[in-house]
Amino acid sequence: MRTKEKTFSFIVGITGMSVITAVLVLPLVLIYNSLPVFGSNSIPELLFSGWKPSKGIYGLGSFVLTSVVTGLLSSALAFLVSLSAATYIYFRRNSTGGILLFKAVKIMSGIPTVVYGLAGILLIVPAVRYMTPSSSGLCLFSVILVLTVLIIPTMTVYITDGFGLVPSEEVTAALSVGASESQLFMRILLPSARKYIVISFILGFSRAVSDTMVALMVSGNAFRFPESLFKSARNVTSHIALQIPGEFSGIEFRAVFFSALVLILIVIAANILAVKWEKRR
Repeated sequence: MRTKEKTFSFIVGITGMSVITAVLVLPLVLIYNSLPVFGSNSIPELLFSGWKPSKGIYGLGSFVLTSVVTGLLSSALAFLVSLSAATYIYFRRNSTGGILLFKAVKIMSGIPTVVYGLAGILLIVPAVRYMTPSSSGLCLFSVILVLTVLIIPTMTVYITDGFGLVPSEEVTAALSVGASESQLFMRILLPSARKYIVISFILGFSRAVSDTMVALMVSGNAFRFPESLFKSARNVTSHIALQIPGEFSGIEFRAVFFSALVLILIVIAANILAVKWEKRR
């Protein structure tokens, strides 16, 4: 028994150290491979300029701004829907409707993103083309709609789990004094599950900003700053996917590593902001 415990502790320790090492090493690898880019362009040029390789400028400004805009807007829309869905599931968890909705959300969370991309091309893009100023339907607005549907399941499941962790004593006490469902939601569920609600938003944003297939298939991938939601643009992940099949040397290829580094930093910054906000609360 003693040997089994030691073996288990050793395996867990090695696994944990491997994960920590990978998290620490990955940014270092990206920085190392990005060094040639730093020698050709300044940091402001890389972060705020457009992509003009013919002029020796490898700016990611338009891609980064596109990623942030689509990530924030889709996360905001998905958050409203997810919070409503999680609330319905919590209060109707013993009813057929609540059970079916929760199962449907779990199934949706396992659907590959390429399927959402195909659905977006078949359903969202034609609708956007006919109902908005977009001439092709391949625009940021379409990306936002598809990403919203994509991240709703993840956010809904996490918020629902957060509501489930609210102490039953608090809920029982509120109901015993005649609290309505709306009062229970505002006074008990929201304050108690605040941490999980914030984390769900960060998870949704992280997935939206790092998704590749939806943006690649629906955005139009134009080299421009996002002047309008009804015009085509390219985000960071799409840029990485489209650049990789090209040359495997030179500054353009090295800029792909810098793009990945920027993407990681965006996700890290979002998590840091969430942690600081939670501490202030």
